[in-house]
Amino acid sequence: MDRWIPSLLAACALMAGCADSADSSRDHRGPREQAAPPAEEPGDGPLVLWEYPALPYSAQHMEYLRLLQSELGVGTAVMDLPAGKKDSAFRAEVNRHNEQTRQRIEAQHGQGVLGRIRQRAIDNWEAKVKAAQDKAAPGNP
Repeated sequence: MDRWIPSLLAACALMAGCADSADSSRDHRGPREQAAPPAEEPGDGPLVLWEYPALPYSAQHMEYLRLLQSELGVGTAVMDLPAGKKDSAFRAEVNRHNEQTRQRIEAQHGQGVLGRIRQRAIDNWEAKVKAAQDKAAPGNP
């Protein structure tokens, strides 16, 4: 259960939008990309989950984002607050967009696919950590 806590906290912060918008992680996006101004609705366009504000993520979550892109073709985009838009209104827009995108992802790839991908990301990361620990153990070349 303890291994889920960091991922759960990051997910809650993303969903609730309670992180500080002055986060310095904006300069270190990794596989996340800077987005163009928000479009109207997700509709039939590419599957892209929005992030606002930019949040620092664990290595497990970055693996999750990598798997989303490589296996499902789902991108992520860090959004900037549009000029003249209130923060709370934009957070609501981002949440609405992401919920519609999640529904499209599950309609295309099956119910529960996001949970399965998240679990694989955690398992992949734990396997990498274990391999590194085994390699570093005394008596291993």
